[in-house]
Amino acid sequence: MTYRRKLYKIISDSKIFVLLTLATATVILSSCGIPPNSPPTPLSVREIPFGLETGPETAVPTPKTPVGKKGPAGLIFYIYFIDNGLLTPVTRSTENPSPAIALKELELGPTITEEGNNITTALQLDPQPNLSLKITGGNDPIATVGLDTPTASSSPIYLYEELGQIVWTLTQFCNITAVKFTYGGKPFPAYLPNGTDPTDPVNRIDYLEIVPNQLAVNIKHFSCISPTSAKNTNTTRRHKIVSK
Repeated sequence: MTYRRKLYKIISDSKIFVLLTLATATVILSSCGIPPNSPPTPLSVREIPFGLETGPETAVPTPKTPVGKKGPAGLIFYIYFIDNGLLTPVTRSTENPSPAIALKELELGPTITEEGNNITTALQLDPQPNLSLKITGGNDPIATVGLDTPTASSSPIYLYEELGQIVWTLTQFCNITAVKFTYGGKPFPAYLPNGTDPTDPVNRIDYLEIVPNQLAVNIKHFSCISPTSAKNTNTTRRHKIVSK
C-alpha cells in the first residue's frame, strides 16, 4: 500500500471514529437528561475550586508605581482588592503610610471608579468592617488583626479571600512579616485551601491560590515601606518572606 493510500485510510478511519464518538456522546447526554444542544452555563469565580481560576491575566494589573514613591497626596502604598477572583493591588497615597492607614483604606472598600473596573472586595462593607490592629516587634514582627463578627462569620472561600486581602495589604510594610487573627480575643483559624486551619501567623505564601502570576514571581523578595521614616522616598528595602 502506497503512503498516499495509507494516508487516505487513516483519514477515513479517523472520520468514522469521530462520527461514532459523537453518536455515543449524544446518546449518553440524552440518557442523562442533558439536551445535546444546550448552551454552556457560566460559573462564577466563587463556584470554581481553588487553583482552577483561569481568568485573563491582563485583568490583574501589575503595579507600575513602586511603594514609597511620590503619589498625588504623598507616598504610594497598595490596597489589595479582588479582580476576577484574584488579589489585585490598587494605589493609595498619603504623607505617612502606615499599616493602620492601609487597613482602614481596605475597610472602606473600592472606589466607584474601581468598582466600574470590576474591582471588588471579599470584605463585607455593610456594615463597614471594624478590624483592630496590634503589631509586636522582634526579629520577625507580627501583626495581630482582630476580626469583627461579619468578617469572622464568612464562609471559608470568602474568608480565604478576606484574610488574603488583609495579609497582603499589611505585609507591604517592613515592620510586618506575618499576620495572625483573633476573634473575641481568641485565636482565629486562617482556613487555608489545603484543608488546614492554622492559628499560627500566616504570610503572603499562604495565599498563592489567589495570587496572579505577575505578583507571585517576586513573592519572597519585594520592596517594603518603613513606616517610621516614610517621608523619605528612599527608605524602601527588600522584604524577605521565608517559605514554610
